[in-house]
Amino acid sequence: MYLSIKDISKTFTTSFTRKKVLAVKDFSLSIDQGEIFGIVGPNGAGKSTVLKMLMGFIRPDRGKISLLGKHPGDPNSRKHVGYLPENPYFYDHLCATELLRFSALASGMPPHKVKSQIDRLLKLAELESAKKRRLRSYSKGMIQRAGICFALVHDPDVVVLDEPMSGLDPLGQKMVVDLILDLKKRGKTALFCSHILSDVERICDRTGVMVQGRLRKVLQKSDLLDQENSVRIIVDRQTPELERKCRESDWAIFTESTHVTITCPGEHLSEALTLCGREEVKIISVDNTVNTLEQIFLKTVKEAES
Repeated sequence: MYLSIKDISKTFTTSFTRKKVLAVKDFSLSIDQGEIFGIVGPNGAGKSTVLKMLMGFIRPDRGKISLLGKHPGDPNSRKHVGYLPENPYFYDHLCATELLRFSALASGMPPHKVKSQIDRLLKLAELESAKKRRLRSYSKGMIQRAGICFALVHDPDVVVLDEPMSGLDPLGQKMVVDLILDLKKRGKTALFCSHILSDVERICDRTGVMVQGRLRKVLQKSDLLDQENSVRIIVDRQTPELERKCRESDWAIFTESTHVTITCPGEHLSEALTLCGREEVKIISVDNTVNTLEQIFLKTVKEAES
């Protein structure tokens, strides 16, 4: 296995109350060479903690991690890995070219290959015109794109990306998708976390759903195609009766900042619409489709939290 995680757990202690918080519990995962694996989960599920343990930045309380057959902290494995943290921070007095040159040389890339690789990545990231500007003048989206280039500049065999599409506009998100698909074409291995489920569904060979520190499901692409038809209803708000009925009928319900998503079997559509009318919630849309990663994700979260 290119990447192996076996039964890792991690508990943190809060600074003031000294309360113990379980961040990751009994997490196991193996990824083969050339595989693209995505991890999705609600905020606080432990996704970033898993990636930090994989990179050797924090140690698990128990369990074992192998990266390219070695310990995560081994320099011989680290030079073959590219990493983008959730909130990248770089020396802001550097320009993009200086940042990428530093990363490439520090990772052992032959000096004669550095310039062409930097030019290629800056072009893909649409940062060519800003490559001599100091990073302190970059927007959040530009910093994110520079961070992705930073993770890829030394042409690593394994790429670990924590929320790579954070802060990016739709064009920037498409750029990240294209870069990850290019990694797959070249036989590279990638592990990343993302909240953009449609992109994860499209580009990943397998997807893990993580809730409350545990890996609850691992889905193949075929798992998404084999699901039975269901209905997704999006309404403007939630009511106590709506939530009660969803739980009673085993319908998935998920509240977001701007809307509420209800997923139920197609034969329950009439009953669900009647309930929405009785509760006087505004129906934004109704979709009758094959189950998507989003629907499976919502159901998994609901089952884990009940």
